[in-house]
Amino acid sequence: LHATYLDGAPDLIFEIVSPDSTTRDWRDKYSNYQSASVREYWVVDPLSKRVEAYTLGRSKKYGLMQPDDDGRIHSKVLKGLFINPQWLWRSPLPKLSVVLKELKLR
Repeated sequence: LHATYLDGAPDLIFEIVSPDSTTRDWRDKYSNYQSASVREYWVVDPLSKRVEAYTLGRSKKYGLMQPDDDGRIHSKVLKGLFINPQWLWRSPLPKLSVVLKELKLR
């Protein structure tokens, strides 16, 4: 870790898809991060209301992480971290206190 950059691959990347970079965010970065051995790659796509998370396997290839029975996707890199994709698409968004309680942070 240097003052202005990280030398090497991070353990976890969250990518928010932009309308002008859909192909780059879904395909190009997936390949780049897999080649760089980023252990987890999460893609949040507000346009299609989709969240997908990938974990790097022993073969150095990404596998899609499946949600649990409650629809939550759990990180394998950061124990205790999960996202319920439905939080992101609700209108109105859930209250912070509700999310923190579900994350067991409150």
